[in-house]
Amino acid sequence: RLAALELPGNVKRTPLNALSAEKLRERGVQQLFLFKASGFGKDSAPLGDRCALDMQGPTPALIVRNTARGAMELKAQIGDFVLSSEGDFVGIIVSVTENGRFQEARAVLCDESIWENSRSISLTPDPNGIYRDFSDFMRKVIER
Repeated sequence: RLAALELPGNVKRTPLNALSAEKLRERGVQQLFLFKASGFGKDSAPLGDRCALDMQGPTPALIVRNTARGAMELKAQIGDFVLSSEGDFVGIIVSVTENGRFQEARAVLCDESIWENSRSISLTPDPNGIYRDFSDFMRKVIER
């Protein structure tokens, strides 16, 4: 599952440009960088030849290959994100699966189609307390 947050108009933040699957296919998967979500972008590494584009499934994805245990590479994990060398947002890692001697980390790409049939959650606390912790947390993030 993936969630996105639409910021209110009074919040002055400049979003990154998102690279669609089609634009990424045209550009190629060279010069992509992995950023660790846990390090707030401070931990990063070039992905080199660890990437492949999967256009076959129901939603396009970027596959990042994590090599065998003990290798000195920054491993892609759920929540990490990928940017291009031009600073465009490519995708976010949503799953990691074992595949023999390596792992495949799957990043959802930011095509408009991923938001089709999406649901909306209000950040206004509801009287029943549903999503209250989430809405409280997100309001604090927006206020920063």
